[in-house]
Amino acid sequence: MRLLDSWWLDVKLGVRMLVKFPGLTFAGVIGIAVAVAIAAGGVSVVQVNMLPASLPLDESARIVSIDLWDSRANSVEPRVLHEIPAWREGLKTVQDLGAFQDLSLNLIESGVPPESVLVAAISASGLRVARVRPLLGRLLNDADERAVLIGEEVWRNRFGSSAAILGRTIQLGAGSYEIAGVMPNGFGFPVHHRFWVPLRAASVSEPLTGPAVAVFGRLAPGAAMEDAQAELAAALQRRAAERPGLYANLRPRVASYVLATLQMQGSDDMAGIVAMQGIVVGLLVLVCLNVAVLVYTRTAMRQAEIGLRTALGAPRSRIVFQLFLEALVLSAVAALAGVGIAAFALHRIAGATQHIAAELPFWISFRLSPAAVAYAGALSVLAAVIIGVVPGLQATGRELRSGPRIAGAVETGSRLGTIWSLLIIAQVGFAVALLPTAVASVVRNLPLTLAGPGFAAGEYLTARLDQFPERHTELMRQLAADPRISRATLSSSEPGDERPARIDTENAAGTVHEVKFNRVDVNFFEAFDVPVLAGRSFQPGDASAASGAVVVNEPLANELFGGNALGQRIRYAGETGGRWYEIVGVVKNFP
Repeated sequence: MRLLDSWWLDVKLGVRMLVKFPGLTFAGVIGIAVAVAIAAGGVSVVQVNMLPASLPLDESARIVSIDLWDSRANSVEPRVLHEIPAWREGLKTVQDLGAFQDLSLNLIESGVPPESVLVAAISASGLRVARVRPLLGRLLNDADERAVLIGEEVWRNRFGSSAAILGRTIQLGAGSYEIAGVMPNGFGFPVHHRFWVPLRAASVSEPLTGPAVAVFGRLAPGAAMEDAQAELAAALQRRAAERPGLYANLRPRVASYVLATLQMQGSDDMAGIVAMQGIVVGLLVLVCLNVAVLVYTRTAMRQAEIGLRTALGAPRSRIVFQLFLEALVLSAVAALAGVGIAAFALHRIAGATQHIAAELPFWISFRLSPAAVAYAGALSVLAAVIIGVVPGLQATGRELRSGPRIAGAVETGSRLGTIWSLLIIAQVGFAVALLPTAVASVVRNLPLTLAGPGFAAGEYLTARLDQFPERHTELMRQLAADPRISRATLSSSEPGDERPARIDTENAAGTVHEVKFNRVDVNFFEAFDVPVLAGRSFQPGDASAASGAVVVNEPLANELFGGNALGQRIRYAGETGGRWYEIVGVVKNFP
């Protein structure tokens, strides 16, 4: 309690010190404020708003995502609509198992220009998972075929909040739907949707066919994710025993709905976020070490004052606590400024991203959260410890306490040189530790920032086809016959948005390499005028399941094979005894 008796006097002394040393105050506040703003803004956006512990839904932590991972293709197998009825009957650890599919349809009304809207084709059980009652009307039920739910924002902006909206017919794409209900404001489940129509699954009669869907549900009372994972694995093993050709390479995955939606199911993704936050805290520590050097020189000039207080019986803890509070005044002012900077920056970001706000998951927002403000407060305490306590302990060291010298305390030059040297070494050490990461990031991202796409992007149009992949051949035939289209090709990912994969090579098995991969049509490189530098491009025979042909780009060929990549074999990492793919061609780096 004695330490706290005169804390208010120490705070006032700290304010006087801020005024007395304006240069130190300005440098310290600006440096710490910027570091706190970056740290608090990052925590607010990523760990609070983007990866929240819970969604604005009832018991949202128990909502899980379910998918099948194809270990041979090293990607998710999304065509699982055929499996859902069996899962609903057999799984006891997951309730209200639902599925949805994204559809991009035109909203067509008489006298109003058509508008392209994102529609969730969702099962009735999928809406029950959210446990949200409609603002008007009812939810979809299993018997619905031509019913639609609309969001409150659509009801207000498009239909003027009409009380007679229920039963009204609207046209989405080629189909007409009757409005059955209006969902509350802010409801965008499953991801960022404002229209919901029934998911029709009757046409899928064969396993692993039909459209791509996302599957989710609620954990049953008392069940954990591990229980659902084990139960789903057992069900899949039974399927694999019946039809090994279809299911042998599939592995079930049960994960947090938030992480799965953001495609962050791997521990590496979370480790990267933690590492980035650590780098930001390291930046704050580096700034504080610089400020501590300046504060120590000020403290050294107060050795006479400190020595006098010591001679009058003030304990060391009392003096260090005073210096800590003085530093806390500085860091608190800086933290308040940092919170203001973060709030302003996030407000600007929210305005700049308004055009894509409808594409973000409904729980993501660019606002400064209370948790981020508390985090900023904790960082200000850390800064005060570095700035006040560390120099204070040195200034009240054994040499001062063991002798009666007061006025001569400043003459202890060796002690000043030692602490100065230690602080300089510490800040240089932090700078050196952070420098390689910063340089590596710049080296990795700068070429991508400066380089163009590598093709005449303005001459190309893209479209996504989620339904009925078996009709791709007919679609390509129709596009080829259209005189307005000079070239058409297919790929699983758009150029520049390829998915990550981990591979190893036959000549260095066990060494894992991170790459990006794409599945493309045989005319893909020709359609984009990508030159073949060695070997050949794909041929029609390579499209068969038995083919193991793969084409790589020049950087991969140089890095993994010293430029001699033809005939080399690669496979997806982690597949002991897995299939090898032979490199038949090398193309220019694309895109």
